[in-house]
Amino acid sequence: MAQIDQIFSEFEAVSNERLASYFLETPGELKLVGRAPRSVAEATRMVELAAKNQIKVFTGSGHRFPREVADIPGVVMDFRNLAAVRMVDGRNLFGEVERGVVFPDLFSALGKQDFRPACPVTPLSPEAVTDYLIREPTWDVSKFPEAKIGPLEVVLADGRVQRTGAHALSLKTVPWTGEGGPYFSQWYQGSRDTYGIVVSAKILIYPHWGKKKYLHFGFSGMAPALAVLKEISRRGYCQEGYLVEKAEGESAGIILSAAVEAFEELGNYNVREIDRIARKQGGSPEQAPDPAGDASRIQARREKQSLPFFCSFDRAEDLWGKIKGFLGGRGINRARLLALSFGMGRELYLSPDWEGGEAEYREIQRGIMDLVYPAGAFFDMLPYHLSQIMYKKDDTYYRHLLKIKRLMDPQNILNPQEFMEF
Repeated sequence: MAQIDQIFSEFEAVSNERLASYFLETPGELKLVGRAPRSVAEATRMVELAAKNQIKVFTGSGHRFPREVADIPGVVMDFRNLAAVRMVDGRNLFGEVERGVVFPDLFSALGKQDFRPACPVTPLSPEAVTDYLIREPTWDVSKFPEAKIGPLEVVLADGRVQRTGAHALSLKTVPWTGEGGPYFSQWYQGSRDTYGIVVSAKILIYPHWGKKKYLHFGFSGMAPALAVLKEISRRGYCQEGYLVEKAEGESAGIILSAAVEAFEELGNYNVREIDRIARKQGGSPEQAPDPAGDASRIQARREKQSLPFFCSFDRAEDLWGKIKGFLGGRGINRARLLALSFGMGRELYLSPDWEGGEAEYREIQRGIMDLVYPAGAFFDMLPYHLSQIMYKKDDTYYRHLLKIKRLMDPQNILNPQEFMEF
């Protein structure tokens, strides 16, 4: 470790306490050092040194590291100094953001010009670009399901810098995500910096259309609530639409919440239609508190005690019943549900959340995955200890991942924990 520390001595050091925050479990002794580059040029230099000396480079990419990473000699690249909102283009509705910009600072910078970013539901990372790269759903996915990220600036494994999308050719053109042919650049999304380290990105931004109005309705069961959620999403009446179970101590049931943000005449029409559809299915208005502003409603996901996935509307009730039964069998009875409409009612983002079982979280998460995957659940961006299992359920896909990794990073320098079979 002393040798690695010396090789990277020109860069700002990161404390062991901050390094420990990258891990899901207390790591104990670390064979890693941490460095925080102050610019893209310094990030490039770090990767060049790592390649020259065959030293592994790790980045925080949403999911925290498994304990095993602490035993791999290497350097953690911390993005805290790459924290500039370089530009806000209100005419074309995108911003250029460095990797270390955290959500509160992004909301503040965009709010000064009367714009806002997409607000994540349960972010795994406080860094906006990191969270968008791992495709964490945002509250508005009922109406706007597209990826919230565009062209990227990427440091490759040999230290070269790549710009992706239309901006690979010219920064004067539109921020088109793809290259005009096969979208090679999209393999950086969801790759957790294994093919290259993303240091900045163009992100989608949104204007304020008017005051956001929330409606809340109570239902005795999940089936009618799902029917309403699907219909109001399909008709485009809400930007946000989601279900939660009533809190412990309340009468059993489901609360449907819908958010309408539109110009006054259209907004009023959407509110009337949502009210009509909900009442027709037996829903009754609830006095649930509205969420706080977007910047303050972000709550980090408890990575040990949740395991979100996608499913069709018609499978949601059965899958949730299986999860509650499984958790109850482990003595965990405080489980809550969030079901978010995705893509105008095409599917659901189902996020079970529970309290307890931290000591055996790997076994619990594996048990849930094994239970609901055969019944129609689709998992996107699983934590490290489960991702390899899911990859290998599609051997052709996994072999392609390895082939791209060997092409882009032949020394397996970048986040090697993702491909232990390299």
